[in-house]
Amino acid sequence: MVEGFDVLKGKRYGRSICLEQNGPYKAAFYRIQSEGNKARKIVSEEKDGNVYWKTISTNEEENEANPRYLLYNILEVRKNMLFLANGEHSSLIANTIDNSTIPSLNAMSILMNSYENKRENIVDGIKLYSYEDDRHGTPRISGAVMHKEMAFCSVLKGKDKRPHIMSSNHNLERGKGKIISTYSGEIKDPLPSFTSIPIEVKLEGSLEELVNNFHESSPIKYRVSTAGILWTEGEGVIKEAIVNENE
Repeated sequence: MVEGFDVLKGKRYGRSICLEQNGPYKAAFYRIQSEGNKARKIVSEEKDGNVYWKTISTNEEENEANPRYLLYNILEVRKNMLFLANGEHSSLIANTIDNSTIPSLNAMSILMNSYENKRENIVDGIKLYSYEDDRHGTPRISGAVMHKEMAFCSVLKGKDKRPHIMSSNHNLERGKGKIISTYSGEIKDPLPSFTSIPIEVKLEGSLEELVNNFHESSPIKYRVSTAGILWTEGEGVIKEAIVNENE
């Protein structure tokens, strides 16, 4: 296990999700890297007692032209759980929670059950249960925290070009963060997918310090936005911190 987010320095990971137990609170972090489109930012909003993060463009015309790729929720905090995703498949996770008949949901079952009904998970021709249809075959990644468990899921492009799911679940431990990303960190074209076990990091410091460390561990040419949140089932959201490069 390495100290802080510095282990990520100098590499291109694309979108990254980090989960950990931060003292008495559960913590989640999300980072955006991009070279071609840096006119994006993360914003937070509250609706019906839930907290959401969205990724939007700083260009209003682009928001109108490409809403499906830019205006999705990347984080949602419910009463007893939290989840993140790097695309509109976050709606699948929300639907699973809202409509599930499973008597005892946990973080892993929520993520895995989100990809079951494939016919209903095609919106405007986009297969939300699959990897993204770009030259990199960008994985759709997600993470969830519920009770004392964290879980991750990545939908990868297999050698047969079919979607393959890689998942893992872990107990929450104080100060021990785990990270998954869309890309492996290697700077190639096309960008190789992240296919390893979650990266483990030792995290210490305030939420603001951790968010800044995560953001600054990205090469300047790829920095876009980084956000972090502290939360508990009993008290709800304790604190948020967001760094947008274009503000």
